[in-house]
Amino acid sequence: MMYINCTTTYLCGGSFINNRVVLTAAHCLYPCVDPANDILILNYGHAAIDKMKHLKVRRFLVHYKYSDISLENDIGLIYSNAPVKFGKSVKRVALLSIFPRRATHGYVTGWGLVNRDPEELATSMKYVHQDIIRPRECRRGNVPAGIFCGQSKNVEEYPEM
Repeated sequence: MMYINCTTTYLCGGSFINNRVVLTAAHCLYPCVDPANDILILNYGHAAIDKMKHLKVRRFLVHYKYSDISLENDIGLIYSNAPVKFGKSVKRVALLSIFPRRATHGYVTGWGLVNRDPEELATSMKYVHQDIIRPRECRRGNVPAGIFCGQSKNVEEYPEM
């Protein structure tokens, strides 16, 4: 998991899919309209933002059918200038070709709200356990196809370290 620094609108994460390419959400890159002029830095290798290593970005792509309104096709790729070295704290993710049929739970990771105070954002990566909602049930809430829906058993649950 990494922290993508492009805009103050979102604190976004991404995952290495190989040693130069990061998979992330398009809404994280959409405000960075010009890869040549916008400063986009990949921060990785540590849970705490202030202790991360930095990589410059060569270019990035936002899905050509991405909608900033509905968040359909909310996917993007970031290409780094240099390869990262995988190790204990830096790993790549495996990509699935189909939705897992029997998936019942997973984890959401990233930076964001850690309690009810909208001003208090995490400065280190957090995670929260989520029950996965089946795609058909998820779409009843007008969520675009291709987006995972999850929920916590405890409504008061916030991310942990």
